[in-house]
Amino acid sequence: WIPVTLSALLRPGRERAGCAQYALPHLMRQDAASIVFLLEGLKKEVDEEADESQTKEADESQTTGEAAGDPTAMDPMATFKIPGVTDEDDDGSDTGDGSDDSGDGSDDERRSAALVALLKRARAASLLDPDTGVAFVCESVSIASGIQMPPGQTKYPVDERMLAAATVCRDRGTCKEALELLCLDGKRSSLPGLLELRLLRRALPCAMRGESAAFRNA
Repeated sequence: WIPVTLSALLRPGRERAGCAQYALPHLMRQDAASIVFLLEGLKKEVDEEADESQTKEADESQTTGEAAGDPTAMDPMATFKIPGVTDEDDDGSDTGDGSDDSGDGSDDERRSAALVALLKRARAASLLDPDTGVAFVCESVSIASGIQMPPGQTKYPVDERMLAAATVCRDRGTCKEALELLCLDGKRSSLPGLLELRLLRRALPCAMRGESAAFRNA
């Protein structure tokens, strides 16, 4: 049921919301280790797309640069972009309301929304490590999953790249939920961990630049 659930979480709108609200809590109670496989599935998608994108951009940049004599062709910083910011943002054509013309959003937006939904349900089910916020899945669940982890680690790490992308997601609802996930955990005595603070330092300046007054105030 892991692939089917992951596919539903990557769907837009009501399908994702229904899966996250009604299916995930029951499934996680029956199989706590499933959170690791769901997170691993999202991470694999991101890795595969990143590899394809880097290979394509490198080939196009080298070919174009050699043909036109472009001095920036071999400069990796010449094409560097801030996550969540597109060419539309640079030329000011974005409306800033977080909407997408297609109505479904991009693959990145759907993955960010799926990640936030997963982590919210995992936290509610006490599957995340309480000492590190959203940085790791708790040790017992990580070991039970049987997933191979980095040497010296006994807790499955949540991918920081995906969390960072969610905090600057163009979809305002997903972005707001991601920031709430980093700031709030339901325990008044606990403070954000190192990962949360690092992500918040990057995300808050971008959030404060939003054109929507309601989003900035939230």
